[in-house]
Amino acid sequence: MISVSIVGGSGYSGGEIIRLLLDHPEVQLQQVTSERFVGKPVTRVHPNLRKRTTLKFSAIGDLVHCDVMFLCLPHGNAMTNLDRYRTLSSRLIDLSGDFRLNDAEAFETWYQTPHTCRERLEDFVYGIPEINRDRIAGADLVTGAGCNATATILALRPLFRRGLVTQAVVEVKAGSSEGGNSASAASHHPERSGAVRSYKPTGHRHVAEMPLLLHNPAGMDPNPALEQFRQLSRNSREYQGHGWGCGWLDSAGSWTFHHDIRPVWEDERRDYSQTTLFLGHARSAFRDEGIAIENNMPFTDNHSVFIFNGELRGVKVKSEGRIGAEKIFNYIRRFDRGNMAEAVRRAVGIIEKRTRYVRAMNFMLATKEAVHVYSSFNEDPGYFQMRTKRIGDTLALCSESFPGDGPSDWSAIENHALLSIPLQDSRA
Repeated sequence: MISVSIVGGSGYSGGEIIRLLLDHPEVQLQQVTSERFVGKPVTRVHPNLRKRTTLKFSAIGDLVHCDVMFLCLPHGNAMTNLDRYRTLSSRLIDLSGDFRLNDAEAFETWYQTPHTCRERLEDFVYGIPEINRDRIAGADLVTGAGCNATATILALRPLFRRGLVTQAVVEVKAGSSEGGNSASAASHHPERSGAVRSYKPTGHRHVAEMPLLLHNPAGMDPNPALEQFRQLSRNSREYQGHGWGCGWLDSAGSWTFHHDIRPVWEDERRDYSQTTLFLGHARSAFRDEGIAIENNMPFTDNHSVFIFNGELRGVKVKSEGRIGAEKIFNYIRRFDRGNMAEAVRRAVGIIEKRTRYVRAMNFMLATKEAVHVYSSFNEDPGYFQMRTKRIGDTLALCSESFPGDGPSDWSAIENHALLSIPLQDSRA
C-alpha cells in the first residue's frame, strides 16, 4: 500500500483528491490537514464523503512521513515551505501555481511576486499525464497544471504539433467552483447563478503555461533515456567504451553536439536540454583501431546527422572518410537531391551489392524534418536488430532494449527495412 497525505484538504481540490484516493485499491489515505478544522471530521467539510471515511483533519505540525504528499495550498505556500515538506515525503505533488513555470522571471511577471525557491523550478515535472505520463511516473516532484491551461493544451497540442495552427484565441466557460471556495461578491449565488461573465480576457495566469507545451519545440527531456543508454552500453556484450557522442536540436532548431573520448558511462554530463530530437552513439572501434574523438559519431554536414552500428566486410565503394561509418554517410549524401529517403534507398542498394558480406548495417540519418532509419543484418538479431518503443509521445529507437525492459516492450524493425519518421509527427 502507498501511504498518502493531503496538505490543505478543506478546499475543492483537496476534497476531490480525497474522493478519488478513497477508491484507489493501493492507497492508504493517512492524513488530511486543515488548520481551520483541526480535529473535525473530514465529512463536516465534504458531506459527499459521509459513510466513506472516518478521517479527521490534522494540523500541518502533526504530519508524519508518507510515501506521497499532495499540496493543495494557496499560491506561495509550497515554494516557501518546500524543504519542510520534502522531509515528510519523498514524492510531492503540488497543485498550486508555484512550480508550473520553469522560469523565475516569467513567474514574477505573471504572479506579481518574487519566487522564493528559484533553484527548484526546473526540478518539477509538469503534471499532464496525457503528455508526461512516463516522466510523472518516475518523478519525485510534480506540479499540477492549471485547469484552463490543461483544457487548452490538450485541445490544441495536436494542431500545433502538425503545424496546422500557430496561434489561437481560446474561450473557456468555467463553473463557479473554478475560483475555489473562498467567498466573495462575485461568488455569491444571487450574483453568480445564471450569469456568464468575462474574467481576465487578457493576462490570465494560465496563459503562461500554454506556450511551454504548445509553442516550445523543446518538449522532450532526453536525460532519462540517456541514463538507460549508459547502462545498456556499459553492460553490452561487445565493448562500447571507445568514446561516445550525441547530437540534438536546440531550442532555436540548430544542431548541437557533444563528444567525449571516455565511455558514455564515465562522462559526468547530465544536463542535456529538452529537444525534439536526440541521437546518441557509443563507439566500439573495429579491432580497437582509430580510437580518437574525431572518429566518434554523430557525423554531420550541418544539415544532416548520422550514427551507425554494424560491420561490413569487403566493401568496394569509393567514398571519403576516416572510418567506414563516415564513408557510408558521405556516400549516401552523394544521392541527396532533396529527397533523403530516396538517397538512402539508392545508396544502400549499391553498398549491399558491392559488399562481400554485411554482418549488419544499421544507421540513423536525421535532418531537421525527419529521421531515416535503416536496419539490415545477416546474423545475431538479438544484438543487431533495431527496435522501437513509444514512451508517451516520444519514439525511442535503439539496437537493444533498455535495461529492465522485456522483449514485448519493444517492437522489432523488420530486416532490410527503411523507416522515414517525420519529426512533426513524433519526437525521437
